[in-house]
Amino acid sequence: MVLAAGTPSGTTPELSLNMIAPLDEDIMLVRRCSDGDLSAFEKLHQKYVRLVYSVVYRMVPTEEAHDLTQEVFLRAFKNIRTFRAESSFRSWLLRIAHNLCCNRLRDLKRQQAESLEEMAQREEGIGYEPASDEDLQAHVEREELQRKVREVLARLPEDYRIMLILRDFEQFSYEEISHITGLTIANVKSRLHRARKAFKHLFEPYYRAYWQGVGE
Repeated sequence: MVLAAGTPSGTTPELSLNMIAPLDEDIMLVRRCSDGDLSAFEKLHQKYVRLVYSVVYRMVPTEEAHDLTQEVFLRAFKNIRTFRAESSFRSWLLRIAHNLCCNRLRDLKRQQAESLEEMAQREEGIGYEPASDEDLQAHVEREELQRKVREVLARLPEDYRIMLILRDFEQFSYEEISHITGLTIANVKSRLHRARKAFKHLFEPYYRAYWQGVGE
């Protein structure tokens, strides 16, 4: 290893390597990928695919989560040279995921508006049931609790949903959420507060039904 100018002569290459921050590993992999090293991108994929899928899975219909996750990494690979390390690589990656999910949700809403009758027929064909409080409360059981959480998330506006997913489910910092969503930290905190109130309001009937079932 070539030591930087001004480095004390007693400094060993091993010490310099140990001083590399863990986050720098992503940056080095990105640089290698930009130079055409496909194995470097495969390492990034392996490192973050579960995280990306977890976020996407809670944002879009279940059957689309796998394909959209793959699309996130395809977009990341195609645009890897645009990464400037102004934020962490995972924040950059999840911003791609966030944008793709929002675009897909808008497409779905437009499709529903254009063909409500066709959508109703398709939902009937797959045994879809409206997510009413009565239906859900009647079927709540312990093993279904996580499914209920997902159903409540799906009923929230997408900007509320991403706040809860990133902060409460994935434990991202306010700074990272700001990078991912493009909002100021103050707006992130404000929107997160409103999202939590909305989630609590929608989830409370399911929560009561769940504990009543446990007590029976």
